[in-house]
Amino acid sequence: MASQILGPFEGSGLNFLNFSGKTLAERYEDFNHWGTLREEQNVWPFGMINDNRRPLNFGTQDYLGFSVNEEVINSLKEFINSNQIIHSAGSPTLTGRTIWTAGLEEKIAFLLKQKTALIFPSGWMACFGAVAGLTNGKDTIVIDSLAHNCMQVAAKYSTKNLFKFRHNDMVHLDEILEKCRKADDNNGLFIVTESLFSMNSDSPDLRRIMELAHKYEAIVIIDTAHDLGVIGKTGLGALETIDIQYAKNLVICGAFSKAFGTNGGFVAGPAEIRKHLVIMTPTYIFSTGASPLQCHVAGKSLDLIFSEQGDQLRSKLKELVDFTVKKFKKNGFTLIGKPTQIIPVLIGNERIARMMFREAFSQGLMVNLVEFPAVPKGRAIFRFQLMATHKKADIEKAIGILRNAKEKVENSLTEMID
Repeated sequence: MASQILGPFEGSGLNFLNFSGKTLAERYEDFNHWGTLREEQNVWPFGMINDNRRPLNFGTQDYLGFSVNEEVINSLKEFINSNQIIHSAGSPTLTGRTIWTAGLEEKIAFLLKQKTALIFPSGWMACFGAVAGLTNGKDTIVIDSLAHNCMQVAAKYSTKNLFKFRHNDMVHLDEILEKCRKADDNNGLFIVTESLFSMNSDSPDLRRIMELAHKYEAIVIIDTAHDLGVIGKTGLGALETIDIQYAKNLVICGAFSKAFGTNGGFVAGPAEIRKHLVIMTPTYIFSTGASPLQCHVAGKSLDLIFSEQGDQLRSKLKELVDFTVKKFKKNGFTLIGKPTQIIPVLIGNERIARMMFREAFSQGLMVNLVEFPAVPKGRAIFRFQLMATHKKADIEKAIGILRNAKEKVENSLTEMID
């Protein structure tokens, strides 16, 4: 049994994929035992109770702080008092598309200079729905190897004609697109990617992707979850590098769970996709629509994000990013990607990373430990995530805790070897 072999500082979830048995206890006993060992050693970082108001919380994706924004919260209170409604009470294909849903759709479409938008209960469902709803088994999907799980799963669900290009490698993408279009010049060819990859803090060359899409008559689906509202002069993130108003065959997906401080997601694009998605997208048809509360908060946050207040928050966040990157490097840490609100801190060895997490968490620091298979084996990271509401003193304290944790763990391992 795998649980008898692996200790709490060894292995990953992939060691337990080949479970078997007729009962729940038989099927998952090994994994549960391994997880329990990790819990007992305080190196089980999954399912932590989060509080965005904790000063040393650097694990949240509430990048602009709108989930605790006083203006947003007061607006929500007024909304509840005025409308006395909290539930959409139906599939958006039937009766679950409320006036607040429609209002948010209009705002998103206008913001992204698209003809239409649909609102989903979550960003995962929106991105899955865009890929699954717009493609079929005859189509070909070419997807970035590091694209989010929601798009990877949707691509596998949709077609057997699935190819992965090396992460952000435009030459490799070009080669695959050429082969795919030569093999099939009649059906859909889709390019699927993200505008900001959260594990690597990097972005694709969107301008080149749109050029390749034009060259091979391909359709582009892009997930903007992590940079929309947060990065760029206008807050549109990597989308600022292309002319979205005139871009053909472009579908833009996103989430409200980052910059907007609430749950939900969207798909925006040309008018022709709307009716098709409404009756062809499983995550839209067979789920209860986003609640009026979600739609109101997302709409209110959108108004603030793309206002003078949003400009100020983005400027403050950028200042904190530059400050944090310098402090990490000064303390001897290796960082991955470009400077954004997502700062992947490379640790490497999973054992060291788990022990560091335990030490840091015991001192009140909440930061995401990401390990294999979410990142390559031997490339464990701490995903240090900034909010515009963080204070420099708390950032310095957090980095100091991580530095001390690293030194303590490395010293203890050296003593064990000696």
